Amino acid sequence: MSSLLLSLLLLSSTSAYIVRPSTSSFKFSRTTTRLNGWGPDPIWTENSISALTPISTDPDIVSLKIKYDRISEFTKAGQYVQVQTPESDDKVSYLAMCNPPESEELSFMVKKSDSTSYLFNSPPSSLQVSQVLGSGFKIGDNIDGFKIDFPVNQVIFVCTGTGIAPIKSLIDSNEINLSESRKGILYWGLSNDSYCESLIEEFKGNENLDVVPVFSNPTVNQRIGYVQVR
Repeated sequence: MSSLLLSLLLLSSTSAYIVRPSTSSFKFSRTTTRLNGWGPDPIWTENSISALTPISTDPDIVSLKIKYDRISEFTKAGQYVQVQTPESDDKVSYLAMCNPPESEELSFMVKKSDSTSYLFNSPPSSLQVSQVLGSGFKIGDNIDGFKIDFPVNQVIFVCTGTGIAPIKSLIDSNEINLSESRKGILYWGLSNDSYCESLIEEFKGNENLDVVPVFSNPTVNQRIGYVQVR
């Protein structure tokens, strides 16, 4: 079963690999019940919030860090967890990790919504967190082997908004091994440059990654358009 949040599409006609959010395998609303017929029931444990800080000048986006008691379950970029408050069992958030595996904590980029508003209003000191879910990105021979006659030499990343989280996890894990012989291009759809501007600069510091922010509400002399993942 492919990851709920992400899929990798291998283009057999070129030496390129596209990383993008999946919209075909599963569809769900931002606010949903705690049980799901398509996957395992969540096994909840209570975990402390270690940090909750702004990411940018946009007040509706925060960085969330959790001291997770099952950190060894996080083994692949692209995996995710379900999160809810200890007092609630009717609003569940699906959050993909933005830090690489083998980290000491779980890190997330969270946008304000019906199911995450408690983090912005009166944040609790702890959260109910499920087991790690999803199989993550399946890289392996698709990237380094000879499945398409030669190893991939260009990786194209496509995402919008906080959908950058699992892609950041993948890039930081170095599993995809961007280098002089394997370059990456990131097309990141954003509303404007107040949205996670520090992360844009961080990505631009990677000499093997070409970052192309695409703004729907740009300021002067910025690339304008929309990144739409199908």
